[in-house]
Amino acid sequence: GEKDSYFTFYIKEVQEYLNILIKKLETIKEEKTRLEEELSRKNVEITIKNKNIADLQELLKQTNDEKIKIALKADNYNTMVNSLIRENENLKKQIKDLQNQIITLNSKLESLQNVSTFQKIKSIFIKSDEH
Repeated sequence: GEKDSYFTFYIKEVQEYLNILIKKLETIKEEKTRLEEELSRKNVEITIKNKNIADLQELLKQTNDEKIKIALKADNYNTMVNSLIRENENLKKQIKDLQNQIITLNSKLESLQNVSTFQKIKSIFIKSDEH
C-alpha cells in the first residue's frame, strides 16, 4: 500500500526530472545548431573578405606595375626630348656657321669685284681651300 504509493510518487518525480532534462537537452541542441549556422555564415563572410583582400592586392600590384611602366616611358621620353634638344642646338650652330661662311664669302666677293673674273674665281677657290 504505502510502499507502492511511495514508489509511484518517486517514479513520477524521476519522470518529471527526466522530462526537464530532455527539454534542457533539446534547448541545448537547438542552441548548438544555431551557433553552428552562425559559425558557417561567419566562415562564408571571412572567405568572401579574404577573396576581396586578394583581389585588392592583385589590383594594387597591377597598379604598381603600371606606375613603373609609365615612369620608364617618361624616362625614355625625357631622354628622347633631351637628345632632340641637343640635336636642335647642333643644327642651330651649323646654320649659324653656314650663315657666317656666307657672310665671309660675300665679303670676299665684294672685295674681289675690282679684280678680273679669272682672278676672282681663282682667289675664291684658293682662299676657300684654306678653311
